[in-house]
Amino acid sequence: MAHLSLTTVSGNSVIRHFPFQGYLGLTPVHIEGIVQIRLEAKQKRIPAKLLTVSVRAYESRRTGNSQTRVLVDYSQTLWSKPSDQPHAELGDFQSPFKITLPKGVVGFSTVNYQDYRTYWRVEATLEHAVAFKSDIVLSKHFDLLLTRHDISRPLSPPPLPSGPDIDPALPLRTDKPRAPVLHYNISTPVHAVGPTDLLFTSVFIRPVDKSVKLRSASLLVERRLVLHDDRPSSPLSANRFRAHISLRPSPAEHGSADDVFAFGVVRSPSSPVVATPSNIYPSPPTSREGTGRQKTVTSTVAVGQAAAFSLDRETGVWTKTISLPWPASKGQSRWPIGETVRGALGSVSFWVKVKVAPMMPATPALLIACRL
Repeated sequence: MAHLSLTTVSGNSVIRHFPFQGYLGLTPVHIEGIVQIRLEAKQKRIPAKLLTVSVRAYESRRTGNSQTRVLVDYSQTLWSKPSDQPHAELGDFQSPFKITLPKGVVGFSTVNYQDYRTYWRVEATLEHAVAFKSDIVLSKHFDLLLTRHDISRPLSPPPLPSGPDIDPALPLRTDKPRAPVLHYNISTPVHAVGPTDLLFTSVFIRPVDKSVKLRSASLLVERRLVLHDDRPSSPLSANRFRAHISLRPSPAEHGSADDVFAFGVVRSPSSPVVATPSNIYPSPPTSREGTGRQKTVTSTVAVGQAAAFSLDRETGVWTKTISLPWPASKGQSRWPIGETVRGALGSVSFWVKVKVAPMMPATPALLIACRL
């Protein structure tokens, strides 16, 4: 029987996360270690095909139709059989390896939600033959606690309403029954927002009925995890970035990055949307909804205090700017509540939701929302 081991350069195999050097997204990331094969005392050699070591990024949906996709694959061939033979004899073997992820590599930070996970691994794999000429695969792996340090690609905002009756400064409109109609806009920062940063949100509102007065506005930030049922033809999709490096004389193979991937911190241009009945404020800590092949899981991650509006009497526009501290980082996590992600199996986005309270008896509060 063959025993496969994957260790650090110092030979340590009792670790939780494999060590690396560099900052994902800012600098190249270097992963170094040693792969060993040890045979039992009575065995001298085994028929084998291939021994590889890989660094891979994955995304995984773990509820419903469970799926896993490989997003990034950087592999090295440490040993392989001759091309004209089905197998070759392999004895005790040891080889160091070094895999470098380039600065611009795709792939998300390591993050673990209840239903969705993105992660990195270093994996050693041995393909060899046993009795009755059947092949088996031995594999060892460790997780890599990689976090992106660059800024996310901006998400495209939805198109705003247009027409002769639309004010470009206040292009959105509420239409809640038994509530005053408001023209409004929401402004959020165009830069990245991270732990302990202040999120400034400005609200501009003009009631259609000029007699309507507004009392206060309160703010919360909501994280939305949308799970997509992609149903690939195989559990591990080949729709990924792949780079292969052989320690034997052979040309390198390179693939192209799938452009469905985006990554980084919470940020995109302000994207106001009209609130819908599903956007209920205040929302519970976690809520779920799903139709067809998609499910949405929402969580409130930060809440701001209510504040009074100010009125510009010349324009009839009520304005208020509310600041909200982003949750601080804890432990080794750089982004404690996650980051903006667009994957094939899931996507994570963050939304600012503003509750507007009119100064009218028996009038329900109005909810307006904007994607960060």
